[in-house]
Amino acid sequence: MNSSAIIYSPTTSTAQIWKFERQSDGSYKITNQRTGQCLEVAGGSSAAGANVQIAKSTDASSQRWFVYKADGKYTLKPANAKDCAIEVEGNKSANKTNVQINTYGNTKAQQFTI
Repeated sequence: MNSSAIIYSPTTSTAQIWKFERQSDGSYKITNQRTGQCLEVAGGSSAAGANVQIAKSTDASSQRWFVYKADGKYTLKPANAKDCAIEVEGNKSANKTNVQINTYGNTKAQQFTI
């Protein structure tokens, strides 16, 4: 069963620990330590606003992420939608806010600490 990726305040839960495994093309497969499932763009969509979810590993390009560092923060761009980046919907900070992809704009909603 797939579930939407959401943000949540830091805890000691293994649900918040992610393994970054470098792929031969320079992208990363990002796997959740608790579930063993991967971060992916739902349905392999390349459209701005597409949902990001946690799903069984399929090695699809929608489960591969290019990671870029700038100013001490990181941006993750999906291999299947290189003009987009993962972002927190609406630049919100409340627990359970949805995560999606959107056209890359180097906004705070697209910058993460890893």
